[in-house]
Amino acid sequence: MSLRRVDDDGDASAPLSIGAAIDALADRLPVATRLNHVLAIGAKFKLEQLGKPPPPQQQQHKPVSTDAYRRATSGRWGNLYENCAYEPNQAFKNDLNAYKNAIIMLANNPANVEVQKNAVRATAALQTRVMANNTPRLKAIDYLRQEDCYIALNYMANNLQTGTESQKWAQFMMRESLHHDKTSVPQTIHNMADGQCRMSRMLLQAYGGPNFNYTEANYPPIYNVEKEQHDMLEKMCAKAVDRADADEINQDRALQAPGLHNVERQMERMRNRDPAGPSFLNGADEYLPTVNSLSGHRGPDRNPRV
Repeated sequence: MSLRRVDDDGDASAPLSIGAAIDALADRLPVATRLNHVLAIGAKFKLEQLGKPPPPQQQQHKPVSTDAYRRATSGRWGNLYENCAYEPNQAFKNDLNAYKNAIIMLANNPANVEVQKNAVRATAALQTRVMANNTPRLKAIDYLRQEDCYIALNYMANNLQTGTESQKWAQFMMRESLHHDKTSVPQTIHNMADGQCRMSRMLLQAYGGPNFNYTEANYPPIYNVEKEQHDMLEKMCAKAVDRADADEINQDRALQAPGLHNVERQMERMRNRDPAGPSFLNGADEYLPTVNSLSGHRGPDRNPRV
């Protein structure tokens, strides 16, 4: 899990300045497992453009999680969709890790041409994996947002055919991260997404082409955020929820309908019966015929003839 730092005497959920974010993340770089240092590099570029040097670190800090929120377990509708979270297969994990490593190398070696080319290749390969037939695309694109892979999301929003579902989904994830992330630190997520995409524009366009450009105007705030996020959650999870509902309905119908399930239920009763026999029959076996039965029915003779 990645960490940022906020002022001890401030509100942990309050927006953090870009300069403070740089200072906070700089001391995390040697052990970063996500892309925090990409935020630091990208934010430095932004500060240089604005002509604002980062302020000196003057206060004590405490760690706060900066993971982008997990849609299936977050927000008002999360509990309805606990079982629809994306479980990436090994091929997806391999391409995702290759992409992350390439971006990490880019952040550490921004002027290295081979590193830049490798980041371009890794980003394109990750898009190919997301678009593969064995990958649930919307869940995978949402997972990239959750994992802070904003260079990849921006690339997909630029590269995929305009108006296709996958292109609109990538664009939505960027808009959400830049303006409406539901964690307690949305400004930090904004800075991370903005910083990475500025890196993409400055460092990757030369070898990756215009799909690595970043145009802020392409990602305006969402007008009706709650509705759009709810609709996106339903699109992502509807099939899983419908499948679970259908399984439950079919199971109930099978129990109500006559036929084989009645035989199976009787067989289950027989398998689970007390070997000593029901106590109300003094241990006799009510399922098997008895040799001494005078009335001819299965089980012990309850009305013996005299």
